[in-house]
Order: sequence, then C-alpha cells, then structure tokens
Amino acid sequence: MIPSLYKITPAVNLRAIRTDRFKNAQLSISFILPADRELSPLTTLLFSVLRRGTEQYPTIKDLNYALDMQYGASLSYRNSFFGDCQVIGFVLETLGKRYLPAGEQTDPLESGLHLIEQMMFHPLKDEQGILRRDIVESEIKNTCDDIRAQVNDARSYAHMRLRECMCADEPYGASLVGKVDQIASFTPKMLTEHHKTLLQSARIECFYVGSDDPERVAVLLGKLFAHAPAQQAPMPRTHILPPPAQMRRVTEDMPVAQGKLEIGFRTGITPDHPDAIAQSVFNEIFGGTSVSRLFMNLREKHSLCYHCYSAAVAHKGLLHVSCGILPQNQQMAEKEIFAQLEHMQTKLVSKQELAMAQKSLINVLRQCTDSPAALQSYWFGRQVFYGSTITPEQCIARVKAVTAQDVMRAARAVVPDTVYFLNGTLSAEEVQDE
Repeated sequence: MIPSLYKITPAVNLRAIRTDRFKNAQLSISFILPADRELSPLTTLLFSVLRRGTEQYPTIKDLNYALDMQYGASLSYRNSFFGDCQVIGFVLETLGKRYLPAGEQTDPLESGLHLIEQMMFHPLKDEQGILRRDIVESEIKNTCDDIRAQVNDARSYAHMRLRECMCADEPYGASLVGKVDQIASFTPKMLTEHHKTLLQSARIECFYVGSDDPERVAVLLGKLFAHAPAQQAPMPRTHILPPPAQMRRVTEDMPVAQGKLEIGFRTGITPDHPDAIAQSVFNEIFGGTSVSRLFMNLREKHSLCYHCYSAAVAHKGLLHVSCGILPQNQQMAEKEIFAQLEHMQTKLVSKQELAMAQKSLINVLRQCTDSPAALQSYWFGRQVFYGSTITPEQCIARVKAVTAQDVMRAARAVVPDTVYFLNGTLSAEEVQDE
C-alpha cells in the first residue's frame, strides 16, 4: 500500500492510504519548520495554548466531551525532530464512517476536523484579539515545571544532553521545549504574532490512513485550509556533518547513584542512503536487541552495566549508545563498547548473528501494517522527506538480501563524535538514606 498524493491547496499536501483493514482511521496534520533555538520553544508553547480552549469549546472539558460524542474519537499532539526539522501538529483518531450504526448521521472525521479548525483558527482571545493571558501564563508555568522535572529521568536527560553537546552548532541541537528563563520571557502578544506567522510560513503536510474515500478527506481538508498561503513553504534542509577531527568529551555531575554513559556517532547514513538497510541490520547486531553484542558482552558477560543499547537517528545520519553504569565502571564500559564496534568493522559477523538480526527487523516491518498509526509511522518520514515508495514488503526483501560484507561496510561508516558521561555522585548507602 503506497500512499496516494493529493494537492489540497498550493500550500497543503495530503497523503492517503485507503484500507478496510481497520475500524479506526487516523489523520495527522503536521506543520514542518526548521528547528530553531528561539522559535521552536515558542511554537511548542503556542500549541499547548491552542489546546486549552476555543471560541466554541472554551475549556478542555468541552473539547473532550465533543470528542467523546464522536464514538470516543481522540485528538493528540505531536512534536518531534525529523533531522533538523521540527514537526508539530495534531493527530486525530476516529471510527471509520462505514462502521457507524445504520442511519447514524454524524461524521466523526468531519467533527474532529471541526475541533482542529477551532484550535488552529479560533483559540480563546481577549477583547484586543490577543491570546488570553491567564491561559498563556498557566501553560508557561506547566512548561517550566516540565523543564525542571527533566533531571528526574536521568536516562532521558543524559540523552538530551548528548544531543545538545554533540550538535551544539546545528538545529538538531536545539531544544524544542526551551529553557526556563526563555519560556518565562514569552508574552501573550509574542504568541499571538507567532500564531499568525506560523499559519503562513510553515510547510503543512497531512496524512490519512483509513476506510474513507481519500477524495472526501481531501474535500474536508480543503475547507479547513481554505485560507492557506498561495505557495507551499520549502522543506527545511537537514545538514549531515562529518565527525570532528578529535572526539569530544563532556562530563557532568548529578546527585544520583547510577551514571549514564552516552556516546554519539556520525554515520552519514540517512533513509535514502544505499546502506540504510545494512545499517539497520548492523544496529540490531551491535546494540539494538537483548541478544546484541553490547547487551551480551557489557551486561551479561562482564556485568558492567544495568542497561545498554544502540539506536540510529536515521534522519540526521547519527547513532548513539546509551549505557547505565556505576561511575567506577565508565572506562571499562567505554573500552568494551569501542572494542565491539571495532570488531564489527574488521571481522565479518557470523551467519547466526546475521540471521537473528534479519528476523528481528522483518518482525518489526511486518508490524508496520498492524494499525493506522503503525502505517503512518512507517510512511510519513519516508514519503514527506524522501519521496520513497519502498513498501514494507519490499523493505523485508532488502533486509533478507543484506550480507555480512554489507554489515561490515555499514559498521565502518560509524565514527565516534562525542562521549557524554553523567557522573553519579551518590553512593549506594546515600541513596538508601534518601
């Protein structure tokens, strides 16, 4: 099932997959902008404010009630990196129209889009046409509380710090949420002006998976975006940088018992790269599963860590290793990680390792057709950013064709960039006392 492309307006695209496999349908409306240290936090805060109420539905309770009346439809929110881009917007999940009771006149998809229209174009404002101060200040407080709470999840915090240190001079190194002082400086007027700019400057991409006729979905979206800009905003570029001449090291202390070792690598391998599939197989063998080399050696054989895994950031051509360790094990763990990488760069993986990694990836790819959300997750980045038409079935065939030599070539593209260590300063006894 390859998505079909519909031009809603000169500025808005719809990609749709019509399928009768699911009772539910999913429609996402995404705004794509360059990630930016100043504007991304403003955009993130703006969407938090937009979801607080509208002219017709002035409270969150009113919005949720309207969704419940549409057979339990749900409206969620997305905000993530795709390379150097911020992708932010709404995800609507509804019951397919064909599965409604006989004679039912309501249309969950149309009603859901009405709610999105209210949030996007008719948020609560004061008499001067400015976003309401009480709501803005409430969301500023909530956001600042969330930022302060980031340190409570040491693993996520360490990974965030690796990204910020490794990509300090790149858009990918920005924070989509921002810093406390920065958020506290935002005003209702700033958000109101940014709201107007966003609707005119962001690239808008819609994606639908469900049983409804895509032509009908396109008509509904055409009404929603009747006043969209006359031209489509260009797709923001993602810059793939080479590794530095010398590997960087950053160490920070935190009053916890367990240290967090994060190592960032540059690969230059993006989803449209000839070695993209081979790198996925490499990652499965290296650290992507519970039988990977990192897990079996660092954790099971040498007892150096509590957890250890690797993951690729494909849209940015990066790969990172995350490891939870006792602080005194840092050097030994780091040495073993690089030893396993070097081994894969210089020696062919075994037939058994290759077969297990292929089976693992094939299982993941087969799950891509299990739900509307899974189908959209598979296709969104591939279609919107790369125009790929490779189906999950074709991807499975490519996984099966990967050889040990392909894996070695992908391994050799992995070059260390930054080692970040979050040093735990508490002893086990101090943690127990806490």
